[in-house]
Amino acid sequence: MPQNISSFLPGEVYTNDDIYQNFWGDTVSGVRYSSVYNHIVVISKYDSKNSPYQDTWDNYTLYYTGTGKKGDQTESKNKRLINANKEKMPVYLFESFNAGEYTYRGQVYVGTVYKDNEEDSSGNTREVYKFPLTLQDKNSLIEKNIIDRCTKKEIIIISKLSEKDLSKRAKINSQINIRRSEKSNGTKYHAKNRFVKSQIFERDIYIAEYVKKIANGHCQLCDQPAPFIDDKGTPFLHSHHIKYLSEGGLDTIDNSIAVCPNCHAKIHHLKSKEKEYRKILTQKVQSRQSN
Repeated sequence: MPQNISSFLPGEVYTNDDIYQNFWGDTVSGVRYSSVYNHIVVISKYDSKNSPYQDTWDNYTLYYTGTGKKGDQTESKNKRLINANKEKMPVYLFESFNAGEYTYRGQVYVGTVYKDNEEDSSGNTREVYKFPLTLQDKNSLIEKNIIDRCTKKEIIIISKLSEKDLSKRAKINSQINIRRSEKSNGTKYHAKNRFVKSQIFERDIYIAEYVKKIANGHCQLCDQPAPFIDDKGTPFLHSHHIKYLSEGGLDTIDNSIAVCPNCHAKIHHLKSKEKEYRKILTQKVQSRQSN
């Protein structure tokens, strides 16, 4: 490995120019061959709006769609990656979640290449090459919040599709997932999955149980009874932090309140109502304190 490439750190974000200056090859395509170093750089972009490629993870393996946006993909356009192992060419993987930003994942091993059916840029079903790219460094992980933000953007785009287009894509993807699962036979999981880095905020269980207890079985936002009684005979409510712990909120009684699962989901998903809900819950806590 050339010295300048060894300085790249898995999980760090780089620019397209950084990649070119250190790895060489072209600056546009998803599979970039460098005649200087005789290696390949693979770029996996997550862009449902502008890209027909459907790259999916299974544990530490990325099932990467080959080169060619329209019509059946050809062997000639994918020859370099197909022959990477045979010709002993190192392959390096980057993922792009935002325009101009490329997260380095490290060197990958190219598994057995196979063909599958996906949509092309015109929405027509076509034959594609699928390359199983397995990370050599299992500690090369992406922050979970990066994946979450990317997923939210994709959901916004996908939600605007017509029922006909959504139905077509869903049916194609169902078949793709079945075939991918067959290719990964013997693994623990059969659904798409990937390992990520995640920061977990530990809640104080005494505080959480206390605020649910003093809610007397009622949601503190909608004032309705808990949706059901659990197996322990306790009204099912969630403990919610009015100011999120991720935003610097404290794990205290004064910042905690009990809400039903439906209201809890509304609080987190209806950003347009966030201030209104926070005000209501803050008033409930103040009223609780005065009693």
